[in-house]
Amino acid sequence: MNGDPHDLVKADLGDGCTVAVEVQNVDPEMPVGIADTLSFDGVSNSIEAIAQHITGSLRRINPRRASVEFGVDVGVESGALTALLVKGTGTATLKVTLEWERTTGDG
Repeated sequence: MNGDPHDLVKADLGDGCTVAVEVQNVDPEMPVGIADTLSFDGVSNSIEAIAQHITGSLRRINPRRASVEFGVDVGVESGALTALLVKGTGTATLKVTLEWERTTGDG
């Protein structure tokens, strides 16, 4: 990573599909670059864990309708891709919007 905290790496999405992703290197001791291909699973797992926590809170609150939006940057830590939670602005690598609507038959 030539001293720049952001660089491109290849993210393996599975089934032979890869995409270039701009990443923030959280660990400067382990430089990465476009020649590196890293699994996207860490990012997906982090988003899923965040969504599960939010869903748990919403179930306890039990609103009729709810929407949550958050931004995720992709970082590299210990040689693996990970999600970095950021402000829900246009600068996030991934903008995630979760929506729930309870129908009249739901608890």
